[in-house]
Amino acid sequence: MSKGTQERAGGADMAAAAFIPTLSMLEGVGGGGVYHVDYTEPPADREAEFMALREQLLRDQAAPWWNLFALLRVPRLQARLAAIPQELVWTDRIENVWCLQGMEAVLTHALKGSSYTSTVFLGLIESTGYGFAGANGTGVTKGALAGSITAAGGASPANGWNEAPSSVVATRGTPSFGTASSSGTNSDLVTSTVAFSTLATATIKGTFLIMKDKAGTAASATVGNANGAILSCGLFTGGDNGVSASGTLNVTYTARLTTT
Repeated sequence: MSKGTQERAGGADMAAAAFIPTLSMLEGVGGGGVYHVDYTEPPADREAEFMALREQLLRDQAAPWWNLFALLRVPRLQARLAAIPQELVWTDRIENVWCLQGMEAVLTHALKGSSYTSTVFLGLIESTGYGFAGANGTGVTKGALAGSITAAGGASPANGWNEAPSSVVATRGTPSFGTASSSGTNSDLVTSTVAFSTLATATIKGTFLIMKDKAGTAASATVGNANGAILSCGLFTGGDNGVSASGTLNVTYTARLTTT
């Protein structure tokens, strides 16, 4: 092609083209977080007392409103339980990125929603039926779906894991989030500690956080409920951990947005 027929770009066009950023050049934001977990049990010589008090407390808390005797016992039982010392059995942590389903919900409610009400719950992942050896929040775990949650032992659950059933924990935990704060390149949102009373011997592999999905369907505190969207799920860094019928599993989650 001759010089006279070549298409030429002016200096302004070339300068503009040179400064158009590509996706790889843009600063990004990643969603993730960390779970801090510790598990405690009462001393062996007070285990029977602790379990009896806790069982009575659960019955009284579930009593109908007109059963005043049961309702009046609740604060006294809580005080007696709090007075029994707890011994730390193990501690662990989980670091993970957010699941795709949860990220869609976060973006929809944060940027599109106008009257969002938070409905967030914490659940436990049990070893029974576990099929994936994937890392925390990556690969198949990152694609975990609320609609595939199961809470009964099975060979191949759709998410690759089963939620710990109600025989192990009566209900999912209800975290309470504070106000976000920034430090360096991170923005953190910390929950209060959620305490799970463990009701049976089981092996726990990790935890998950579930919220209202992008269509507005709320999550539930009911173990095994498949509504909502999974925001995060992951496995303990140190491997599987055991719980018993007299234990308390304390979980604190810190949600984090990080610029990259």
